[in-house]
Amino acid sequence: MAEEIATSKKLFLNAKKNGCHNVIDFKEKLQDFDCTLTGLHRGKYRMDTMESDCAIKKFDVDRTKASTFSLIKNVRHTNIVTVRNFYDEVGQPRFVLSWVDGSLTAWVKSEGAKMLFKKSWTGRSPTPTFRQIVIDLCAGLEHLFEKGIYPIRIGVEDMFVRKAGRKPSVQLLITKAKSFVESDKVGSKNIQNGLWKQMRDAIKDIFKDHLDSQNSNDSVLSRFFEHIAEGGAKKLQNYPLDWSEKDKAKYLLKIIAIDKSEVQQKLSKVKIVWPPETVSGKLPSPLREMKVHEMTRAHPASYDVKIPYDYLKICKNMIKHWWVLPEDVKEDIIQAPDGDKKFGIICVTLHDKEESTQLTAS
Repeated sequence: MAEEIATSKKLFLNAKKNGCHNVIDFKEKLQDFDCTLTGLHRGKYRMDTMESDCAIKKFDVDRTKASTFSLIKNVRHTNIVTVRNFYDEVGQPRFVLSWVDGSLTAWVKSEGAKMLFKKSWTGRSPTPTFRQIVIDLCAGLEHLFEKGIYPIRIGVEDMFVRKAGRKPSVQLLITKAKSFVESDKVGSKNIQNGLWKQMRDAIKDIFKDHLDSQNSNDSVLSRFFEHIAEGGAKKLQNYPLDWSEKDKAKYLLKIIAIDKSEVQQKLSKVKIVWPPETVSGKLPSPLREMKVHEMTRAHPASYDVKIPYDYLKICKNMIKHWWVLPEDVKEDIIQAPDGDKKFGIICVTLHDKEESTQLTAS
């Protein structure tokens, strides 16, 4: 490793001396999207006759940077900031990076939020662009794992944006990393689990202003964030983050169509429960209105608030009998402040657990 690092530094110095590689440091920090200054410097990087903008990451005296460069110098991925070269200035290491336009945090605050979230009658909801940004960050981390590279830590300061027209490209900047021998599967798995949690926490921190402050632990968006900690961009790809009401209804009807005894058995693992009663000891809307209406029917269904399956059943009946429900009941259901969210959470929770609980149609 030490020999490879020394050789790499020697090749760069020789190339720089001969005019093949040349770094121009403008000695000024890159301005972020919110007009603050990032921790990167602006520069130009010349290779032979080709010249391009670059960012420069400067460090104090740190002997570990050469080994990190040796690990990540050949990493090429859309969602990883490329470390194009390494040089030393008065004993202080420098990384020559591919260009970035600013930090993800500042981009979200200044202009990104309007692309990532949309307003609806139920409140703010994430757009497909939001989903893709989170998936792209996870894909970058996955790629590092595939290469046997493990960042020392991941934080909001490591997430950047490169703008290509109106479409943003998010990238991870890795400035300190280590590798694991292939035989140490337990050690590498533990490190991966820790990094996925760090990824989740960093993303939650960036988007914290867009969580439902009243139910931040129960919102669909918050559950999506928690899913990040389980690791894997592919899992997030099919996550029902932005399901329409029709999508939710179809999924719930699919679950109810499965053999009842099988669903009841699996529901105990999913941990779905009826929402708590109000301070007056009644069910919250719209469940209360639906249960009252049920008693007016010729053959009313019964609902036991201690049985999770009955919670699914009453939600299913709101869909199935929607067109024959009295207008005042419909109005109560539509205007219920938490009705849509709770129904969405049922569907998302069931979807989360579908593989592990093996809910398959009979």
